Amino acid sequence: MLRQISDYLFMGSLTLLIIACFLQGVGLRGFTNMSNTDTMPGAATDLNMEHDHQGLMESQDTFLRKILRSYLFWLSIIGIGGSILLSKL
Repeated sequence: MLRQISDYLFMGSLTLLIIACFLQGVGLRGFTNMSNTDTMPGAATDLNMEHDHQGLMESQDTFLRKILRSYLFWLSIIGIGGSILLSKL
């Protein structure tokens, strides 16, 4: 019985973690502004060396900050930890 509760808690927390990452990362705006290929001259490829590396690092840093400040993220991490502790009992 305790094992089944632990499994359900883990799956629910994992689902909540995926939802939290999706809402903080993409949100309701979609994927349209994620690539920023409009400002790059020429073909937009992964090998293009004209990317704004500083801007990319800043956007990744703000994404990480938003995730770490999210209550849903920490709630899901606590739920995963709780399910691991319940499975050890």
